[in-house]
Amino acid sequence: MKAYTPIILSVFLLLPCKLNSQPGTTELMKAIEEISADIIREMISQGYVVVAAEYRKRSPAWQVKKYRGTPLLIHTNTNDEDVNVLEVEHLIKSFRAEGKSGFSYEIFENMPGGHSFDRMDYKEAKEIRMKIYNHLNRYLKPPNPFRSVKDLQKAGYGFN
Repeated sequence: MKAYTPIILSVFLLLPCKLNSQPGTTELMKAIEEISADIIREMISQGYVVVAAEYRKRSPAWQVKKYRGTPLLIHTNTNDEDVNVLEVEHLIKSFRAEGKSGFSYEIFENMPGGHSFDRMDYKEAKEIRMKIYNHLNRYLKPPNPFRSVKDLQKAGYGFN
């Protein structure tokens, strides 16, 4: 018997919704249904078990209407076993389908460390952390921001 990794994935197709409350919603719904169907087929083909209703309750992709443009940086890794890259791509597509702005993202290819790829102690991970700090610096404006990976390393380890 094949062992399955359970994962929960959103399925707009399976859930009843009222669509006529806003102009253009029907077209948006069709676009989201197509995206969801493609993601579902891909996940099932990879051996995942899909539990639609529960994922819809928990998934940020189904909550994008609530997003009000707070600066958001999304990083994902293609070999992340905790959060499948397809789920993150679904979130990004949902933001776009809703016409949301204020977010940016980067999808990293097979970075060492899987889900923890940006917390590892190798050159690329430190550079990714620097991207995160730069993103935060733009909005939080700290008095002494990190200017380089060298600054970051010195703060974390007390040496260059």
